[in-house]
Amino acid sequence: MKCLEINKVTKRFGGLTAIKDLNLKIDESELRCIIGPNGAGKTTIFNLICGNLEPDDGQILFKGESLNGMSVAERSRLGIGRKFQSPAIFGCLTVRDNLEVAALGKASIRKITSPRTGKLQYQVEEVLEKIELKDKRDTVAQELSHGEKQWLEIGMVLTSSPLLLLLDEPTAGMTPAETYRTSKLIQRICEEIPAIVIEHDLKFVREIGTDITVLHRGSILAEGPIDEIAQDETVRQAYLGKKGL
Repeated sequence: MKCLEINKVTKRFGGLTAIKDLNLKIDESELRCIIGPNGAGKTTIFNLICGNLEPDDGQILFKGESLNGMSVAERSRLGIGRKFQSPAIFGCLTVRDNLEVAALGKASIRKITSPRTGKLQYQVEEVLEKIELKDKRDTVAQELSHGEKQWLEIGMVLTSSPLLLLLDEPTAGMTPAETYRTSKLIQRICEEIPAIVIEHDLKFVREIGTDITVLHRGSILAEGPIDEIAQDETVRQAYLGKKGL
């Protein structure tokens, strides 16, 4: 059974077809990168998976169960975790408090002042280790670098123990050093959790060394290992141009 199956999905906005007859399958523990020009439909795919949008045609299956008609909250409870392009963190709280708020879900921020349970402490410490911010646990989030804020938000998603991780341009605005650390972080995470990454940074795409789906005008233009995609003349003409991969 696949982790995620998108079967002949179409999404229209008035007279514009944003996604057309899309088929995409993600295996357990797979890391897949989706690339393509602006307007190709990349974010629309994430919105369809998460429930922000419903397909006009086709079906989306998660762990063999149809997602069609489910709300965003219902899909989240099933195990779909999403990180948006811009970090959505609580700047006035510490790194640890941000993770605790995320772990508590709908509980109010006030509850983090209550005595911390052993289970919550362990969960937060485990995530701090994964995102390599243990030494910043007591740092106020607004004082973090841009890259550290991105890693913190990835950590906040991880506190919900997702079964599929969706990352929208996780390296946007990062320095080269931060981008490299992010590639290693995502590779470590995907040893346990499958993930789909939308990305424009082609150097980063090569660093994580994953299979690629190239989206163009709402349809899949090409799929496969990075070395094959780099040599695909159709992909070069539609997206890569002279820069290549």
